[in-house]
Amino acid sequence: MLTAKNKHDQFLSGQVNDFLNQLLINARLSWFRRKRYKEIHKLNLIYHIAPIQSNNVWRDNVRLLSTYFERFDRIILGVVTGEGMVPFEKVQHELGSQETRIEWIVKPNCPKLGEMATFPTMLSKIASTDASHATFYGHTKGVSRPGSLAVEMWKNSMYHACLFDTDRIKKLLRMYACAGPFKKRGQSEDWQPVRKGHFHFAGTFFWFRNDQVFSNPKWQELRYYRYGVEEYLGSLIDDRNAACLFGEYAGNLYSEIEHSKCRNFFFTASRFIGHSLKNRLSHYTGHGSSKN
Repeated sequence: MLTAKNKHDQFLSGQVNDFLNQLLINARLSWFRRKRYKEIHKLNLIYHIAPIQSNNVWRDNVRLLSTYFERFDRIILGVVTGEGMVPFEKVQHELGSQETRIEWIVKPNCPKLGEMATFPTMLSKIASTDASHATFYGHTKGVSRPGSLAVEMWKNSMYHACLFDTDRIKKLLRMYACAGPFKKRGQSEDWQPVRKGHFHFAGTFFWFRNDQVFSNPKWQELRYYRYGVEEYLGSLIDDRNAACLFGEYAGNLYSEIEHSKCRNFFFTASRFIGHSLKNRLSHYTGHGSSKN
């Protein structure tokens, strides 16, 4: 049984480990990078809500998200309705007085489309090549897997990485076109049927510079299936121009152990070293794409 001192030491050890881990990630993202883009001054939020009636996971997500509303200049929430979903009015009620700040997109739920039911409409709402604008996308993570501790850890890590320090995000978006946690590369590192050779942010929480997405003539070319949002940025932006905020090269994210590894400084360092030569070889042999 842990004594009070043991628990305190364990807590401090975890804090130190988290600090060192984040220091390593920030240092790696800044190595040999220059500020190539203009400063970000306006932040948009687009977010997909699937209010599944059989559990409260959607409500937990919305409550957590709402604590960050003050950081955004514009908030657009997409909600799916229909069989098995909580009525739209209850979703509005959940946000109380903050509801007045929100622009709503309401669409019928389609299991085959998932987040793609609302994403194209929300995307078109914030379509601007203004170089001072950046947009965050997220969704009610875990609604289809209630009770999973690994998914809960995954969800919490994404919210923290993306929204806890938006000043950090703004700084990184001076150097990168987009950013997000749990960056993976197509079918080479993941089972999901995203385009081979393209990166994606596993879990689908990400930031992007509006000018770097909407200046691309292919920005409206989306694939309408469950993973259409997850693969979207990878179809427009080069891997080397996408910053990973946390958990790069992660393995099976449905495993609690994997999430513990992602928070470990030494494990993160060993993963970076293990992949650095492979990435450099790919760069110098000209296997990178010609995307932004």
